[in-house]
Order: sequence, then structure tokens, then C-alpha cells
Amino acid sequence: MGRAIIALLVVGMIAVGVVEGMGPVLSSQASSCTVTLTPDRTIQNAVDDASPGDTVCLEIGTWKESITIDKGLTLMGIGSKPATIKAAPSEQSEEASKPVVTIRGDRVGHVVLESLRLVESQGQAVPSPAGIRGIASHVSVDVIDSTIAKNAFGVSAVGTDASYDFQNAQISMNEIAVQVTDVNINFTNSTVSNNREGVQLSRAAQARFENATVTDNDVYGIIAQDTSQVGLTKTRITRNKRLGGLILGVTLREANLKSQASAQVDESTFNGNINGILLGIRAEMTIASSAITKNTRWGLASTLKTCNISQLPQAPRGQFEGNVTFEGGNTIRDNNTSGNLDGKGNPGDHPFTESPDGQVCLPSGKNE
Repeated sequence: MGRAIIALLVVGMIAVGVVEGMGPVLSSQASSCTVTLTPDRTIQNAVDDASPGDTVCLEIGTWKESITIDKGLTLMGIGSKPATIKAAPSEQSEEASKPVVTIRGDRVGHVVLESLRLVESQGQAVPSPAGIRGIASHVSVDVIDSTIAKNAFGVSAVGTDASYDFQNAQISMNEIAVQVTDVNINFTNSTVSNNREGVQLSRAAQARFENATVTDNDVYGIIAQDTSQVGLTKTRITRNKRLGGLILGVTLREANLKSQASAQVDESTFNGNINGILLGIRAEMTIASSAITKNTRWGLASTLKTCNISQLPQAPRGQFEGNVTFEGGNTIRDNNTSGNLDGKGNPGDHPFTESPDGQVCLPSGKNE
């Protein structure tokens, strides 16, 4: 009986993978590693030597280098806490950095970045410093259990048939958290917080947030320009400053009358922002079973001069030409906490015209 117990203990230690100075390593992680690196070995050499589908594993530690990935592979920390990769200096300036991870090429395939900290790509340089810089086509990137922090851009991506999925990720303390053009990007159980600017979508980009949090960003939470699309499900948009939580169909430089960005919002909350949701004059949105409460100014408003959105370039006086569809019992109340919109009413044809001043401003007859 005693020998059997000892045998089980030995097998258990092997299965868990107890490594001195490193903590437990799950057997599923260790067994999947094609190569395992300590900080005295360069990641780029291992990536260059890898075949598509390989897994490059990193023990606990800090690397200071910038990595380019041009094939489908997994780069994964395997310790009890994420491996840290700090950006290498740029050759252009001592005060600037290269991107931490660059994903580039055509038909790259499937890239996984897991249990990593991608940090400190800062300054002004070409290419732009970023935690993740994507200039790849026909690529899918999964970012899992990772942190992207203290970069000029947290994520900067452009490409055809390119998708980036963030799962249990933290994007924080960057100048711009996310800037994508013509890319699909998804956030599941992830947080975008404490950046100067939040998530910026351009051209035909699409972003989906599920059980996500976008909070405490200095300028805005999410801004969708051109024909970009946003989907929010059970997502919290809170305490975003200057402009507000969701800015749809507007740029920071012009009213952009041709922009037809759109959003589908389900079971989500907008609370404590400067404005809950701002819409360009041709933006379209369906909002269902959601709550917009206790924002400093408007809960939901167009950028027309009638609504007095002084922080953005304003469209001429006129009507909101987009469309907002309200479904499933939305709550819009207790906004205008500053009192600055007292006397403004709730212009437009919508279900909230009789609410206290400063809840909804959509001067149009097209809202259901």
C-alpha cells in the first residue's frame, strides 16, 4: 500500500510538472512545447527555426527583444505567471522602441500568443511602437491570458481576411489601446482600461465585445468610423472621459457626414462616462435590454449642434439621418449628472421624450 502511494505521488509530480524556481507547469502546456526557452536564449531565433504549427514556450522571466512572426505558431508562457517581453530599442531614436511582436506576411495562418506580457514599446518611430503590430493577411491571431501595457499602441493592425481574438486579456496604460483598419477583432472576458484612447475602428473594421469591460480611458472607450461595425453583448462601458463610452460614425477631426458606422448593443451597460453613446448623423444602432445611466452629460445623443456636443466637430443644424432601434426594455435615466443640460429637454421622436432633461437627443423622425 505504501509503495502504491509513493508511486502515485511521483506520477502526480510529473503530471503537474513541478520545476524548481518556476512553480507548477501544467502537463498540457509542457507536453505541447516544441522548444522551451529561458531568458538567456533569444525568442526570435526559436521563431525563425520553428515550423508552422510549432509551439515556442517561455519559462518565467523577462526578455528584451522585438519579435517578428511570419508563420502560424504558438508563443506561450508556461510558468505560474506570464512571461514578459519588453520592446527592443529602435535604431532611429534612443527614446523610441520597436514593436514588441510584429505579425506580418500573406497567408500567415493561425498565431497564438498565450500567457505573455507585451510591454514598453514607446516613443515615435517607424514602424509605430506597439505591443502587437499586425500587417498580415489571411491570418487569425488568438491572444489568451495576456497583458498588453505601457505601449504607444497596444494593438495596431491592418490586413485583408485578418482576425484577432482576445480572450481573458488586459489592454491597459497604452497611449492608444487598439487601432485597427479593415480587421475583425473580438474581445471575450477581456478588459480595455486606463489608456489615453480606447478602441479605434476604421474603414470596414468589425469589433465584437462579449462579457468585456471598457473603462477609465481618458478620451473615449470605443470609436467606430467609416463603415465599421461594433457588437456589444453583456459588456460594461464605464467611466470613459472627455467624449464618452461609444462614439459611432464620427471622427475626432471632422463630423464625417458620409460615415455609416453601425452597432448592435445587447444586455450592456453605459455608466459614469462623460456621454454614454454619441452618434454621427448617419450612424445606425439597435440597442436591446441595455442600461444607459448616470453619465455626466447625455445618455444617448447625436453630434448635431442641437445636442451641444462641444468636444467634437459638430454636424450642421438639421436632423439625425441615421436610425436607432430600441428593443427589449432599455433603461435610459439619471444621466446629465452635471446639470449642464438642464432646459435642453430630450429632442427627437423616441421613447424617452418625457424623461428628465439630458437623457436622449436624436432630432429625427426615424427612430422606432
